[in-house]
Formats: sequence, C-alpha cells, structure tokens
Amino acid sequence: MKKTICLLGMLLLSFALVSCGSAKKEKQETVVRKTAEQFAGYQMEQASLKKAGNYEEGGVSAVVTGLSYEDVVTKINLHIKNDTDSPLRVMTANLSINGLMSTDSLFSEIPAKSEQDGFVEISNEWFGKMGIEKITEAEFVVKVFDSDNNEIMQSEVIRVETDAPASYKQNYDDSGFEIYNENGVKLSARSLQKSELSDNMEIVFYAENNTDSAISIMSGNVSVNGKSIEPLFVMSVGAGKKAVDTMVFYDKDLKELEIGEIQTVEAKFKAFNENLETVFETDAVKVPIA
Repeated sequence: MKKTICLLGMLLLSFALVSCGSAKKEKQETVVRKTAEQFAGYQMEQASLKKAGNYEEGGVSAVVTGLSYEDVVTKINLHIKNDTDSPLRVMTANLSINGLMSTDSLFSEIPAKSEQDGFVEISNEWFGKMGIEKITEAEFVVKVFDSDNNEIMQSEVIRVETDAPASYKQNYDDSGFEIYNENGVKLSARSLQKSELSDNMEIVFYAENNTDSAISIMSGNVSVNGKSIEPLFVMSVGAGKKAVDTMVFYDKDLKELEIGEIQTVEAKFKAFNENLETVFETDAVKVPIA
C-alpha cells in the first residue's frame, strides 16, 4: 500500500492522458439528487470488547484496551509502549468496521522509554451514514515511524471482536447506478448532494472489493454537463471490504465553468491493486442525474 500511495499521483496523471478500457454494463438506475443527511445525534448501540489481537515488535507494543462511547464519537482505545532509545511516531491505518472502510486513524508521538494511551476516534455521524447500529468487528494495522518520518515497522492486520449478538448482521447499501461489476469488484454511483460543510457538490459512490488484494479506484477525463473538470476522487478498498466515498466538485470550479446545476457527469474509472496492476478500466461512463 505504501508503494501504491507513493505512485498515486503518477497513476492519476497517466490515467487522465490514456484512453482504453472495457465496455460498461448499461443499467437503468440513475443517481438521485439528495440533501446531505445529518446524523449528528446518532447514537450507537454499545458492545464491549471480546477479543483483540495486539502488536509487539522491536521494543514497540500496541494493545487494544476497549471501546468507549461518547455523545458524538466512538473510540477504539489502545495502550502504546516505546521501549526503544529513540522517540517514535505510531499511527493506525486501513481501518475497517463491520467490513466498511473508514479513514479515521490514531497518531501518537511516543518519547523514548515511555508509554501512553491513545485512541482511534470515529464520529457517530459516520456510523449513521454507513447504517452501522453496533460494532461487531474492526480491523486495522499499526505503523511505526522514526523521527524523520521513515516507516520502520508495520504490523499484520489487528482484528477486534465485540460481544455484539451473533444475530446482528450488517447490511450494505449497494444501490445506485452500476458502473462496474466484474471479477469480484463492484462500483456504483449512489446520489448527488451538496457537501455538508461547504458549497461543493459531491456524488456518493459505493465500492465492493471481493478480491485478495487492496485496491485504489480513481477517475479520469471527467466532465460535467459536457465541460471538462477535475474533481477530487480516490477510493481505497481493502481486500474483502466495502467502502463509501465521494467525488467532490469544487464550487469555485463549477462557477468558473458557469455550471449552475449538475445534469450529467461523464468519467472513466480505473482501479489498481497493491502491485500497481490494473484491476479494471472502463470506457467513458455517462452517469445520469435524476
């Protein structure tokens, strides 16, 4: 994944300039206009820690100590210890909860020969948007960096399990305009909405990765109402995971193009695995807006 991130800019540029791909499947669904839903008051049903893997390597350890529930956030708590002679930075990455990817992470600076508590903080608003009523499991990796920000250690996947009833099954909203659905990978455009904290517009996407490798999905040759534009869109989906993310159209760009209302969006989509191999690439896909 580190290699993938380092070359992400190069891949985005090459994708924007090169045109090739496979035919898309025609579907009848459209992307509906929505008002961004608010889940600020969303409350999780509480489950307690049942079992968790821990990390210990080279004088560094990270132990999951439990879950805590607050008014607007839920936390995965860790105790981190640095027994080395140097200060270190410790972070978590590739977090998924109930199989859904989250960008939230822990970041702690740990002096030499010291220990401290930390946490991964996830907003209850995110849980509401994902339709997660209770945490059944979570997975992440721990990365360790030296004082020059060089990554020196990384854990295997750490899995957290709770005492949530076995009868609880997580549902996933995979509805929307289907862009790609082959070889264990699915990508759909779900809805068009105004960003909650700005005047930007965004399309919500759903992705499903049933392969054995993490993938990154990007867009290229994007146009709105027939006018070329450069939105922000990169989706990272772990192996066997699902993700919900947005393609963001900046308000200033829409104004410069004199686009008052988004009627159609056209783009190509391309996915790479951890070895930078192409997983799929589409022709230009016209996403209809209802």
